[in-house]
Amino acid sequence: MIDLNHCYLTGTIGEDFRYKHSQDGKEFATFTLLVNSYDKEMHDGTEQRQITFLRIMVFDRHCVEYLHNVNARHGHHVHIIARINSHRVEYKGHTYIQNDVVARRIFLLATQSMARAMNDKQEQEQ
Repeated sequence: MIDLNHCYLTGTIGEDFRYKHSQDGKEFATFTLLVNSYDKEMHDGTEQRQITFLRIMVFDRHCVEYLHNVNARHGHHVHIIARINSHRVEYKGHTYIQNDVVARRIFLLATQSMARAMNDKQEQEQ
């Protein structure tokens, strides 16, 4: 059967990664992704910017290692291929559905300043 649970997000890391360990000892990471969207107002056509905060969970061992290796942190731009995971949560006697974004792949998008820093580092090593 084809897995249709895919989403593609590009945004800014809003909160540094928190690395944790599950009960069975596996490392995972969580962070907040800020995603911009623009909506036009119906009455005057002006664009209104909205920022959506998404909680991202990273369970894939390779993705967690990648985050360590590239030193991803607050303010960096990333592209994420993910899936939505829904589960029931009990809170104060009420049942809610919580949706989590679970990253399958993460790509750090280099900014111009990051690219210059990487080039400078490579030149120093030579």
